[in-house]
Amino acid sequence: MVNKKTHFKESTLIARLRQGDVDSFDTLFLNYSNKLFWFVYGYLKSKEEAEEIVQDVFLKVWDQRHGLDEKRSFSSYLFTIAKNQVFNVLRKKVSEKKYLTFQLNTAEAAHNPVEKELRFREIEKISNEAIEKLPPRRKMVFLLSRDKGMSYQEIANHLGVSIKTVENHMSLALKFLKDYLQREAEIAIPVILLIAQSDWL
Repeated sequence: MVNKKTHFKESTLIARLRQGDVDSFDTLFLNYSNKLFWFVYGYLKSKEEAEEIVQDVFLKVWDQRHGLDEKRSFSSYLFTIAKNQVFNVLRKKVSEKKYLTFQLNTAEAAHNPVEKELRFREIEKISNEAIEKLPPRRKMVFLLSRDKGMSYQEIANHLGVSIKTVENHMSLALKFLKDYLQREAEIAIPVILLIAQSDWL
């Protein structure tokens, strides 16, 4: 059951924050920063990175305070920002590993490292574009698997769906990404299969 008094208090704080009230901002920070920290820490397992993301989230809240809606869930708003920040960090973490995998598994431009890196960056850009074109739920399943390394069972538990649903999302996501990469980047089939079966993406 929703605590109407608490809900009203938070709505009031957000309304005041929209007007630039620093005390309301501080109160909201105290109410949510710890929960947000442990949410982020659960993904990154790094105290420093979790603290940095919490700071970044609330900095964004302050910067966008004029557009806040006191009638919408402030908690959902915060955790959505945090989740996006986490995914950005995870993508950066795997970038170097992806490039090493690319170097080891393709002979393209073998004697021209500059050309090879440019080609890798081009493919990485197209890959990210392809991921962004996935339906939201399918994109989330794919990123939880590839960026977070979660098993299908863990993803199913996290999203409250069946393993079969997760498997279907992954199968469709991989098919779309392979088709997209082949069409847009003209990648050979063996390289596409390597990309799909590893955590290159």
